[in-house]
Amino acid sequence: MNTRARSRVPRLPALALMVSGLITACGGGGSAPADAPAAAQPEVAAPQAIAKTTVMLPAQSATVTRTETTVYQDDFESAAFHWGVNAWSEVGSSPQWVVERNTQAANARAGSGSAHFRVDSPAVIFLLDNFTFANGKRYKVTAWIKSDMPAGVELMARGGGPGYYPYAIVRHSATSTWQQVSIEGVMAEDTRLFLTSPTGVNVYLDDLKIAEVKQDELKPQSTATIPDTLFGLHMNKLGTHNAWPKLGQKVIRLHDTGTHWCNLEPQRDVWNFDRMDYIVNHVRTKDPQTQMIYTMGQTPAHSSSQPGATSLYCTSSGESAPPADMQRWTQYVTQVGQRYKGKIKYWEIWNEWDIPQVYSGDVAKMVEMTRIAREVLKGIDANNVILAPSITARLGTQ
Repeated sequence: MNTRARSRVPRLPALALMVSGLITACGGGGSAPADAPAAAQPEVAAPQAIAKTTVMLPAQSATVTRTETTVYQDDFESAAFHWGVNAWSEVGSSPQWVVERNTQAANARAGSGSAHFRVDSPAVIFLLDNFTFANGKRYKVTAWIKSDMPAGVELMARGGGPGYYPYAIVRHSATSTWQQVSIEGVMAEDTRLFLTSPTGVNVYLDDLKIAEVKQDELKPQSTATIPDTLFGLHMNKLGTHNAWPKLGQKVIRLHDTGTHWCNLEPQRDVWNFDRMDYIVNHVRTKDPQTQMIYTMGQTPAHSSSQPGATSLYCTSSGESAPPADMQRWTQYVTQVGQRYKGKIKYWEIWNEWDIPQVYSGDVAKMVEMTRIAREVLKGIDANNVILAPSITARLGTQ
């Protein structure tokens, strides 16, 4: 352990990361009405004109400019070294690490110096401690990275306050060959540069450069057509109103609408599809072109493998766990797949499964449920599309 680095760097709170991938909102907060739809209130009147949801961006301006001004760089050839450690405690482990300036030319991209990182137990992340990204400015970071064995390494500009949001991040597959990586983003708070790596891997970083970027933010990034299927909504209060949003959205996600497995089968082999029928028919009546994403999961307590597990849905006990018998999962998927054949095309396996109160099972069970759901739903309708269980912005990469 490099105790010099540990002693001079203050400990920060435990971290939470964000990954760029399948990340969903939780559905607008609050539960949907669990009973049959209430008497609907009058619909919201349509505005006089509704913008089309497929928009052609304007052509790029020939006068748009972009400048990059270097504000920090380090080739690690001097004795000064400015990387430190953010470490925290986890049950059963004491953080152990190495963070130092490497002076072996074999592990330097050029010259004789580079930054050397190694994590020997969890709960360690490295940070550049002599540079802070300013709030509201755009930055581009470039660096060269290699490792002594294949490893997933993350470089990110991340906030230091509650939320710990990354404003620029890349997950890089490091190898023994030097490769250049870069990140770019606009910081919404004073932000630091962080690097994460798995345990037992020697990671080297060299020729680090940070540039402040100035550009015309109104410059279109593309002149291609934006598909309107990129714009979707949750509608979890149908029944207390009967309105249809006049936004031209082409996707409705059914999470948190009172249509989870535990809502549909409150007692074993006793099914109630009234609310889900109402929602599905409402969407199809208002706009037959709108696609629906049905979020599966939330095992009824009577079929749960962990009846006492804390849950956020239905009885609040047991729904977060996978079923005790996968045949029950197969029956459930078959029921909804056959009932809504040709009406629902997109099937999301589970909601926010990185949160224990939403999913308390293990990865192997989730993989098994995904495989079963795919086989069943594709067997019912080859056009069905299976979506991975979604993750949250804060906890997903953990």
